[in-house]
Amino acid sequence: KTVACSGGVLSYYYYAGSGSLANVASWSSNANGSGGSTPINFTTVYQVFVIRNTTAVSTDAAWNVAGTGSVIQVGDPTVPGVALTIASGYDISTTAVTPVVGNGTIDIPAASSGVNSVILQSTATPPAMGIMDANSEVHYQATISTAGSKTFGKMFIENNSTVTFTGKPIIQTTLNVATGSTLLLGGGTGDYVTVNNDATVAIYGSLKSAKAAGAFSYGVTTPGTSFGSIQFINAVGSLLLGSSSTVEYNRTSSSIAQPISTLPTGVKYNNLTLSDSGVANNKLFSGAVTVNNTFTLNQSASTLTACGNLTLADGATIVRTSGSLDVAPVFGTTVNVTYNGTTAISSGFEIPTITSVLNNLTIDNPAGVILNLDTTVNNDLTLGLGSALTIPTGKNLTVDNAIVNNGTITIENNANLVQTALADTNSGSGTAIVIRNSASIQLYDYTLWSSPVTGQNLKAFSLETLDSRFYNYDSSTNQYNVVPNPTTTPFAPATGYLIRAPNTWAPATPNTFNGVFTGVPNNGNISLSASALASNKFYAVGNPYPSTISADLFLNGNDTGGTLYFWRKINNATTTPTTSYATYTLAGGVGTGIPNSGGSSSITPDGTIQVGQGFIVKTGASSTALNFTNAMRTSSNTSPFLRTTEDRSRFWLNLTSTTGAFCQTMVAYMPEATSAVDNAIDGRYFNDSPVALTSIINAEEYTIQGRALPFATLDTVPLGFKTNAAGNYTIAIDHVDGLFSSGQAIYLKDNLLNTVNNLSSGGYSFASAIGTFNSRFEVVYQSTLAETNPTFTANSVIAFSENGEIRINSGSTIMELVRVYDLQGRLLVEKKQINSSETKLSTTATNQVLLLEITAANGTKVTKKIIQ
Repeated sequence: KTVACSGGVLSYYYYAGSGSLANVASWSSNANGSGGSTPINFTTVYQVFVIRNTTAVSTDAAWNVAGTGSVIQVGDPTVPGVALTIASGYDISTTAVTPVVGNGTIDIPAASSGVNSVILQSTATPPAMGIMDANSEVHYQATISTAGSKTFGKMFIENNSTVTFTGKPIIQTTLNVATGSTLLLGGGTGDYVTVNNDATVAIYGSLKSAKAAGAFSYGVTTPGTSFGSIQFINAVGSLLLGSSSTVEYNRTSSSIAQPISTLPTGVKYNNLTLSDSGVANNKLFSGAVTVNNTFTLNQSASTLTACGNLTLADGATIVRTSGSLDVAPVFGTTVNVTYNGTTAISSGFEIPTITSVLNNLTIDNPAGVILNLDTTVNNDLTLGLGSALTIPTGKNLTVDNAIVNNGTITIENNANLVQTALADTNSGSGTAIVIRNSASIQLYDYTLWSSPVTGQNLKAFSLETLDSRFYNYDSSTNQYNVVPNPTTTPFAPATGYLIRAPNTWAPATPNTFNGVFTGVPNNGNISLSASALASNKFYAVGNPYPSTISADLFLNGNDTGGTLYFWRKINNATTTPTTSYATYTLAGGVGTGIPNSGGSSSITPDGTIQVGQGFIVKTGASSTALNFTNAMRTSSNTSPFLRTTEDRSRFWLNLTSTTGAFCQTMVAYMPEATSAVDNAIDGRYFNDSPVALTSIINAEEYTIQGRALPFATLDTVPLGFKTNAAGNYTIAIDHVDGLFSSGQAIYLKDNLLNTVNNLSSGGYSFASAIGTFNSRFEVVYQSTLAETNPTFTANSVIAFSENGEIRINSGSTIMELVRVYDLQGRLLVEKKQINSSETKLSTTATNQVLLLEITAANGTKVTKKIIQ
């Protein structure tokens, strides 16, 4: 029989029962490779036909290898580079229609150099392959099915072909699926492909299951029993996927215990689809996984877990119809994410990490998506009709462009929705819900609110608040006025409203008001302009965004009086007055209450203006506008009490009384400050409490004072003190930073008693009558006066009447005796052996002037006059 070949000699051998192989013939081909069309018949059992000394042999007719155990051998170990091409339209079979199964086979042995191969171009039934050496190759170039459990050296699927395996082939070194081609597994029950010896699987086309129960296993020694799989045995091999590759996983049988196991490290997919309605938590990728184009999760139980890294390259798309990701993907800067499922996701779909960026995020028709990690979207956020997105507490969503919301966006308390593009307007028929919890307040307490959305009325925000307890601020009178009709009055953008707690609350029980704003989230530049503002006036404004903003950026971006005032008043009796406003400047913040033992207080501004927070600010001397911009927006979730910076050294002083009065003042040494008045650094006292401790600049009271650097121990800071109630008070350090936390002492000089007291060692207690005493105290930084043997004069003694008793405080001087006389010189009461610097006496005298004769332990006497 003549066959086409490209030079060389076609030799065949046969084996007949026993003994050695014998050479029976030698056929020569013509140079043009033409030949007849009569099939070759190898019908004798156990015949071995060797094709050798050629590089290209092709069939031009069907071969009949009918003899049981007969073998067509392509080359041998001494003959490299032999190739047998089974041309399209022909096959090698026992008959023209029946494939070789258990009869004749094809072997491709290894060569000393080069590769022997068979190229299968025929769409007819291919031959059964025998045991091939590791370097031998089979190239599939036709869409065919093949069966059996033979061993291949290298397998290639090319020419846009689809090869379906229904047996259990073993691949020794290489499995390569070319672009446009497909390897289809699982055509028969228990079918699988085994890849040995750290082999390389290169998928440039598709690797798919041939039936619903198909699967792929990597790195296991025991394949599945009822599904198709690829498995690595011995050491785990590597899986390389090309630019158009697709790996599809689709399993519906819930009886399979281990449908997929560990993928090798460094796996790269062009497209990866997980479609599974069976057992959950069954995609266990322990190595790094990269998807170049599309990663699709289908079905509620499709789960990717235990993955070292899941990376979506730049330009890739993740399509999420259901299922969960229990790992955090690492996304390239232009990744697109689409969620179009119907299952609520409470965990698992953790889109990016805080440093990850998406190109677009689209959510279509889910019951709910919760972002469990901070997310950045480079372009647009789109919510389809009926869809839902939740930003949980402590998480942040940043969107560079517009939001098209036809569903519901929920921004929980202490979460942030940040937008950066100024020109983009949010649109859609959907709703944004912004939740903001108040500080702990009681029935008659107020909060200064500002809305982060448009489209909500005041009354709808707090239904149980009395209509007469919604207030706006009148800048012409510096008073709060009742809003005439809060039911029909909407929140104006960037405007603060004072709203009392719900009237249904118990009077003395502190609660948190759970504020809920509903509407379209504000975005872009928001200005209160000359039509509404006048220069040099106080206004109630507020954060207009569903994200925190920076107080420093607001002050630096506007011409203001330089101080922000935050309403923090808790209703209290007139005997224990405190200021209503916490104060903030670029130097820092001053609070309105005694901090907790940890040194932090929720009522002290820290430079972050929270969502929903209103505040008071004064326009500049020539300013008629206040501006809010996206550039001021931040993503602060939890605000630390104190921002410690290397170029600021600060201390906070608390004034307290035995009756509960409180006031705080702060001094900051910083580069931008001078000893004069510095706008946005020095914070004026709002003068809303009769008991106050302040610092003095140009005879005016300040809650915050900036001082120039470099710091000098010769510096002095005059303090102001006033009270409407005579009694005992204490001045003490609240906390410090900068050089004051490194050992620099802070002293309080009492000019009335002529004493210097080290506040760094403890608070200073003193007695005071009613009045304003703006020259009594000053802060110094070195002890210039002796703290012992102070001068004893009438000015150093404090005496006042309180609740029918006479209270006397002699400072550092020990008293021995006190006598009380009326103006006629009659002795009304006497107290001996006091041996203390403080005492009290009772007398029946009322509505008259009394003279107090005070004798010190050393015999010195002074006289004080009081009204009883």
